[in-house]
Amino acid sequence: MVTVDGQMLAVPNTTIINSTVSSYTNFPNLRLDIDITVGVNEDLDRVREILLGLVKGRPEFLEDPAPRMVVTALNDYNVAIAFQAWIKEERQHIATRFDLRERAFRALTEAGVEMPFETLQLQPVTVLEDRS
Repeated sequence: MVTVDGQMLAVPNTTIINSTVSSYTNFPNLRLDIDITVGVNEDLDRVREILLGLVKGRPEFLEDPAPRMVVTALNDYNVAIAFQAWIKEERQHIATRFDLRERAFRALTEAGVEMPFETLQLQPVTVLEDRS
């Protein structure tokens, strides 16, 4: 088996027989899921409008099923969302996914949407001497 990035893979028959195998070539269409996090105070309807605007009217994306944005997790510092859009040509899924992810980042950044990530801040500790 040859991967899309040119690697040759040898998969034992027992692995294929005893496992679930994903195929990107059995159906003409494929859904792309782009995972994004936005700030907890962001207007999700505004974020949805920005993201859906990225695929509206573009020939490589299907209108049915319609693209959508769904909330996948409510975290302490962000809201996790998945931007889902169906593409017409599954063989282009890698390039289209990379392009859509980058365009989503640029559009949200230009719109001033906060896309935080969890951070850890370390504070110095003062050690008191034992005076006993």
